[in-house]
Amino acid sequence: MPLLQSRIFAKDKANLQRVADLVDDWEHKKPLMGNITPQQALEALTKFEFGMKKAQLDQENLIKAKDALNFDVGEINNDILGCLVEVSELTEVC
Repeated sequence: MPLLQSRIFAKDKANLQRVADLVDDWEHKKPLMGNITPQQALEALTKFEFGMKKAQLDQENLIKAKDALNFDVGEINNDILGCLVEVSELTEVC
């Protein structure tokens, strides 16, 4: 059980960092500038959406695993949800 616990918490830590990196990347690289084509903007939005949804799914699965094993769920980063809303809104504009 200690090995399983350490693996789950290592994956959780890595996912929290990935979420933080995605959010930071989104804040600095979201396609808002007028110097890119709509096609380039859509491609960037699709890339961001894919990465964010995968990180969100991984986070949800880790929470379920920790809960099933009666581990402390710990920190839950909901920043990705706000970013996904922005991606959706920008996709509608394109």
